[in-house]
Amino acid sequence: MNLRIFRLLTQLVLFSPFISLVEAQKFIDIDNFKFPDQGKTGIRIAIFDTTEQKYEGIHYYKMGTTDREPNIGIYTAENTIKIFSDASIIISDKIKNDYIIRTPGTIFYGNQKTEILPPRWTKTSSTFFDARTQDTYTKNIVYDGIKTLSGEEIIKNCLEYKSYQTNNQNFQALYYERATKSGPFEAPVFWSFKKLNEFKHARGGELGYLGELSVEMTMISFGYFTHLTSQNKSNQGIDGVYLSEGIAPEMFLTESKGQSSHIKQNSAEVIFNKGLTEAKIYESIGKMSGAGNSKRNFAPSSDLQEIFQQTSQTITQWIETSPTKIFKLGHRLKSDGYCQYYGGVFNLDAYQKAKNVTLSPASPEKDKIEGTKSHFSKISNDPKEQMKIFLKANPIPGEIALKGTLDYLQIPEDDQKKVFENLNIQWPIDPSKSTRKKLFDKKN
Repeated sequence: MNLRIFRLLTQLVLFSPFISLVEAQKFIDIDNFKFPDQGKTGIRIAIFDTTEQKYEGIHYYKMGTTDREPNIGIYTAENTIKIFSDASIIISDKIKNDYIIRTPGTIFYGNQKTEILPPRWTKTSSTFFDARTQDTYTKNIVYDGIKTLSGEEIIKNCLEYKSYQTNNQNFQALYYERATKSGPFEAPVFWSFKKLNEFKHARGGELGYLGELSVEMTMISFGYFTHLTSQNKSNQGIDGVYLSEGIAPEMFLTESKGQSSHIKQNSAEVIFNKGLTEAKIYESIGKMSGAGNSKRNFAPSSDLQEIFQQTSQTITQWIETSPTKIFKLGHRLKSDGYCQYYGGVFNLDAYQKAKNVTLSPASPEKDKIEGTKSHFSKISNDPKEQMKIFLKANPIPGEIALKGTLDYLQIPEDDQKKVFENLNIQWPIDPSKSTRKKLFDKKN
């Protein structure tokens, strides 16, 4: 597919309206939905225009796990893509428009229902572990003509749509039910984003999830197929961490919000400035790394801790080795179904400053060491004075400080006990009864 640039800005800018860098391409995402409070489960079909950055349609079909016969069609897109109740699809050999299609079901092509697609189509699969549900989602993807775009291309080239400012129509999703288990679906019920905002599930709220989904579809359409696990069950962390592939991969960090009404709310720029500051990114990386007291609070199980630590290590490695290849996108899904973005480049200087200013129990140990070393170098060059200042300024009981020093020096425990015995300090140490010993209170 040829790259088509609608407007080339002469300077590297931060932007509010979004970009259009490729020819018209629609993304159809098929997935399961479950709203426990409403007792509704079934299949969601979301159709998203990645060029105009808007939802064209979202369809919910209520059905249980036993109602999904492979030969029952539930939706047809432009008479060329037929979707069935088991999430399988058939792509017609007459299809003309460019599509990206993702589904947990099987993908067939033509009247013969073959799984072998013509050369114009690329077929692959993606696997994503969602820590909020603690489930692994595997989907099949087919697409025609995705060109991987650099972060600089995405940031530089913008297209402004007047509809962002003038379209005040509420987007309406369609919800279908059957009157009987085997009967046809009845006329749909209309669900606005305000209504969808009331529906909660394991991934949070449905409207918030649709916002994140629109970002994910957009990033895939730009060639960023790798999506790292970066949010816990409480939606703490970074909304999205996406990586492109190839010889010069790049990274995007994203923050997304879904908006349920036309009442003035945070713009994409405000979302960007609040949620993607380098200080916020540093804080999220620290929590994911499991440093300090955040380990159990952020990820209660060891398996989850390991996954978040891998994401934290990946982002940290990029910051240390390729900071100019990291970009940020603030996003909002408006109540009319359109999206807006505000983007910028990662600021390494601001991140380094945040490391020194925002040290906390959740900060990685190496950052604590660097920060403490930097601080002491400003007040004293004498190691003995630095130690004295540290011990006097810190309420650490003397015996714990002594034990830590002996551990640091790798003194065997039997020899440590002799030291404590000579100093008449009780062993083992009971932190609840610790007091500052005279050894550390001497006045010089």
